[in-house]
Amino acid sequence: LENQLYRVEIHEVDGAGKISLLKWSRDNGSVLTRWLDQKASSPGELIVSGIGRDEVLKFAPGQYGELLDDQRELRGEAGILVKLANAEGQVLTLDTTDPNAATVHKADFPDRLNGLPNNPKVRRWDGIVRNPLSGSWFELEDGVQIKLETGKYHVGDYWLIPARTATGDGEWPRDNATPPNPIPQVRAGIEHAYCKLAILNRTAGGFTVVQDCRELFPPLTDLVTLLYAGGDGQEAMPGNALPQTLR
Repeated sequence: LENQLYRVEIHEVDGAGKISLLKWSRDNGSVLTRWLDQKASSPGELIVSGIGRDEVLKFAPGQYGELLDDQRELRGEAGILVKLANAEGQVLTLDTTDPNAATVHKADFPDRLNGLPNNPKVRRWDGIVRNPLSGSWFELEDGVQIKLETGKYHVGDYWLIPARTATGDGEWPRDNATPPNPIPQVRAGIEHAYCKLAILNRTAGGFTVVQDCRELFPPLTDLVTLLYAGGDGQEAMPGNALPQTLR
């Protein structure tokens, strides 16, 4: 149970791709809860479905909550990251000294959008690093250190660092030097794949389909064509069997 899977993810970059803010989680960013409402009398208190199952996998003061929904995730956008002052029952209390706390409005995260579920949620992060210096080591916690090379980064870029109690170390590729040195790794994702669905023409009246680019195929129940593997091309009089079997 003490094994950890650290996730280091880029949250914000400037116009040149330089990192302004990164966030990290010791549980791969997997701790998450549904965001149900926001108290009208106290906007800094968010009502959620639950704060977690136990002392390890729950929200706690000092951690960070990222407010997200399906639309932001589909667009590849980061959510609003706010420090937590308290977590109790079904209420997450925001740290009002955090500048992002004032920008949290449940109306910006509707439960449904265009008639479809939008699933507002809060994801837990254990810490953040603002304006990390390229080429410098800095510690996340418990001896886990990272160093970022100079380059162009994107929101959502992430790396995973497994930490195992059996070895008391992190699992990371190393060279053959003595002692071995960690080998820099490219980001693990997020990779996006795209396919062409249709070509549309837009006019004042709306959209019309110019071409359907999908490769459609019938269900198995509609596949009524019989293709012979052998024995075709034979002849026999009505009522008589063919000389050979059909395959």
